[in-house]
Amino acid sequence: MRKLLVVMALFLTAGLSAYAQNNAKAEQYYEEAMDWLYQQEEPISKDAVLKAINLYKKAIAADATYSPAYEQLAIEYWSLGKQKEGFDIIQTATEKISDDAMLSLLKGIFLEDIEKVDEANTCYKEAAALFDKSVQTKKNFDTLFYRAMTYYLLENQEVAIAKYKEAIDKGYYPEEDYEEFYDMQMEILETVDLLEFIQQSITNKYGLK
Repeated sequence: MRKLLVVMALFLTAGLSAYAQNNAKAEQYYEEAMDWLYQQEEPISKDAVLKAINLYKKAIAADATYSPAYEQLAIEYWSLGKQKEGFDIIQTATEKISDDAMLSLLKGIFLEDIEKVDEANTCYKEAAALFDKSVQTKKNFDTLFYRAMTYYLLENQEVAIAKYKEAIDKGYYPEEDYEEFYDMQMEILETVDLLEFIQQSITNKYGLK
């Protein structure tokens, strides 16, 4: 369930704003952490995870509004059994970045994992509302999938699939991504036990809890 990043080409001139510079540096640290974990042989060692954690922290230090780094940092802590640290990171992120659908979704997943279902559903509702807005402008398959996943957790599988297909029908995606992602994501929505999927890929991916 790793997010795919779409990197916008920018003119890197002497006049580049401080914000853009900070964002680029944050993205560099984030990509380095993701690449580092991808290169590890399973089972991934705790030391390898801690190195990635340090890189995510550097990304946040470079740009305190870079939400992907918060998401992955929280997931790494949560999966290592450090639930308080993971939840505190997400809480901090949602306070700094109030309109990020992925942060609301992840906060709900964490709350559901510790059996705070009512609070989780509140977060899923927030995430669904934010995804409903962003899916029209971001137009990428990750946004479509995570929106559908939110409705799966909030309502049921049937609604999730309907929301996913509705977004496809309305053209909320780049056509070149359709062939690469559609079948894979539909298979997950149609055949995978989503709660088990989340448990394996977010809340306990290293089996160390």
